[in-house]
Amino acid sequence: MINDEVLIDGKYRLGEIAAETSTSVVYYAKHIRIERDVEVKILAEGLLANVDVAARLVREGRIAGSTTHRNIQSVVDSGIHEDGRPFIVYEALEGWTLADILAQSPGGVGVERATQLTTQILEGLAALHEGGAVHRAISPHGVVVVPVRGGAEIVKLRAFQDATYVDEAIRTPVRRPVADTYRAPEISEGKPHDVRSDIFAVGVLYRMLLTGSPTGCLSAVPSLVRRVVGQATADVPDERFCDADLFLSVLAVVLDHPGADAAAEEPTDPLAADFAYLRQRGLDHVEASDEDASRTNYGEPRLELLSTLLVIEAVYKVLGPRWSELVSRVPEVDGLLPGSGNTSINRERGIEVELVGRILAAVDEIVGEGNCELLVKIGERMGQRGFTRLNPAIGELGGPDDIAERFTVLWSTLTRQGKGEVLDAAPGEARLAVRGQVLPILELTALAAGILRGILEQVEAPTPRVRVPTCEALGDEATIFRLRWDPW
Repeated sequence: MINDEVLIDGKYRLGEIAAETSTSVVYYAKHIRIERDVEVKILAEGLLANVDVAARLVREGRIAGSTTHRNIQSVVDSGIHEDGRPFIVYEALEGWTLADILAQSPGGVGVERATQLTTQILEGLAALHEGGAVHRAISPHGVVVVPVRGGAEIVKLRAFQDATYVDEAIRTPVRRPVADTYRAPEISEGKPHDVRSDIFAVGVLYRMLLTGSPTGCLSAVPSLVRRVVGQATADVPDERFCDADLFLSVLAVVLDHPGADAAAEEPTDPLAADFAYLRQRGLDHVEASDEDASRTNYGEPRLELLSTLLVIEAVYKVLGPRWSELVSRVPEVDGLLPGSGNTSINRERGIEVELVGRILAAVDEIVGEGNCELLVKIGERMGQRGFTRLNPAIGELGGPDDIAERFTVLWSTLTRQGKGEVLDAAPGEARLAVRGQVLPILELTALAAGILRGILEQVEAPTPRVRVPTCEALGDEATIFRLRWDPW
């Protein structure tokens, strides 16, 4: 029996119980030699024979102890008690859990503080993920806010009992029940999971800090913040931020726009609203890192000539007498015209995606509003007026279901880079993805979304709708297109 008269490892005097589960006990304790307050977590009595439970505690100490970061509760020691039970010694935390904070602020803590606290959670999580581990049990009780001088706060991520290594996540199920509110759907359903499961949990915490509830209404916060929460907590992992660093970069945009008008209306067109959000993210987007560049890429960053000529035709009609302004900004555009003498070489080599991106961006600035809405309309015109006829392999589309079935060919008809795939399809809806683009460009994504909507309209799909929740050009795992229409 352990009590306050017994030392652990000859140097840690135990005090009151801080927490207790069926498998372990956490004590407030003190290092008697240096008078340092600590927390000692030890295997519960009677469980030493349970090799699996004991091994998990040792594993917890190894994962938590291998990550050193100011936003993670530090492991300062570990060992085996004289009775054979493993223990972990954590730094003592004097502060309040997020649950405590919300009890004092039941309506939420405001956008700025919520974003700052969430940023620190993600900073710690990024370090954990970099070490190859996934937390899997983030909750309001597992995050402690420690006050420091000057009124500042330091967030500490703790409770690593369910943590495991990413490459073993499928084989190591979560043992301790965690409220379904904070568990990513794939974990609750026993499916493969990775760091994006932690992104989901942090997104739920962010919503809780903003509204006072993990399911609270976000109508009173800026549209950018609503979008961030929505992306972080998407049911499908591919539609979430792919890692903590990307989530952090978007929260930095939120903090850079503290005066955003929560009452400002979004565009009435949902697809335009998607691109307004993506464009806002893109304003402060950092160029892809070498690690991002190492992803598997498909093809080369070029567009097919015929699809480019359709773009040029649509652009010419939109610009009218202002075509000369485009030429002055992007002189190379003249070399794409049929009479330029470059047709054969352009057909063979294709057109550089970067050049088409510059053309689209210039058009959006000359006659659009710089928010990609015009580019969606240009793509829509292309979809309505012959895009599917550019490639005989597309064949005759009998209805909207055929679009998902032939999406891979449709995408390759537009560009030589990236690989199109169907994530899922059902009557009245489909979710399509493009991965591995060498040079993903937001403007090209807007054009492609417009093309898909134009094709839906061309096949007379009832109430056609297209959404773009993520974009590879902004660091997301994939560019995803959601198509919906009223079933026949």
